[in-house]
Amino acid sequence: MAGWNYFVRTGGRCREGFSDARTVDICFRFVGYHNLLKGRKECSSRKSSIIAIRSDEERDLLERLMFSLFESSSKSPQNKPYIQGHWNGSDWVLDDGKPLEYTIQWIPRTDLSHVMYNDNLRYFPSRDKIGFCSGVLSRPIFCAYDIV
Repeated sequence: MAGWNYFVRTGGRCREGFSDARTVDICFRFVGYHNLLKGRKECSSRKSSIIAIRSDEERDLLERLMFSLFESSSKSPQNKPYIQGHWNGSDWVLDDGKPLEYTIQWIPRTDLSHVMYNDNLRYFPSRDKIGFCSGVLSRPIFCAYDIV
């Protein structure tokens, strides 16, 4: 795919099949279009999780990945990728239960009144915002894990 050359695996930091994102110290892999449950299973089977956005740098990475994917794919850019994060009834949390503090940059606290328990997140690269979803539609899935 065009654009993927930037994410060259260097120094053997990532497991087989994953690419090194360098600037954000994560390894990532595109695993196809799946609903959220299947996407989580795909990532879990690869000892990783659905990609999280915890910083501007991680957001930029996902934007570049989405641009590369749609540039060489017949899939509609309307398919926004799932990202880690769900509403637990009082806070946004990652899959491991840790607070997802970066969402404050996308979701003003005043807009949370309509959020349902267990609402999941998807990313709109073209509008740089987060949307809520049920997780039943097939969307792009990127698995990732932190390099420690």
